[in-house]
Amino acid sequence: MSFLRLLPIFLLLLPIVDLILLVKIGGLIGVLPTIALVLLAASAGGWLLRQQGLATLNRVRESVTRGELPAAQLLEGIILLLAAALFIAPGFLTDLIAVIGLVPPLRRWLTVQILRWGLLGVVSAPTPGRSGAGPKTIEGEFWRDD
Repeated sequence: MSFLRLLPIFLLLLPIVDLILLVKIGGLIGVLPTIALVLLAASAGGWLLRQQGLATLNRVRESVTRGELPAAQLLEGIILLLAAALFIAPGFLTDLIAVIGLVPPLRRWLTVQILRWGLLGVVSAPTPGRSGAGPKTIEGEFWRDD
């Protein structure tokens, strides 16, 4: 079974499991410490997101100035956006998943895995000079009716 088929089930179960964890941890350590931990995780995640997001944006700019396609950096940016969304959602499981997107070595590993699994279709445009056929000319007639 492919990952994309399991994604809707995962998205339905994630909030349920997260809520169960919040209740269990709240019962163990108390309501106020649980709320404090959730707020601390959200603020730390926001700070890390800003730091890592700016670093990723700088790598994208460097790739573009070198004339390279910044595909991996853009995918890392998408992972950072998803991590931000997960940090906004209150819960410990979503915070744990978001950490994977914020820690640079883990994010790079996840980027490689996404590309390896083929979850994103790679579209390539023809590059000038690579084809032996040369430029194509389309012949036709043109007129303007005023």
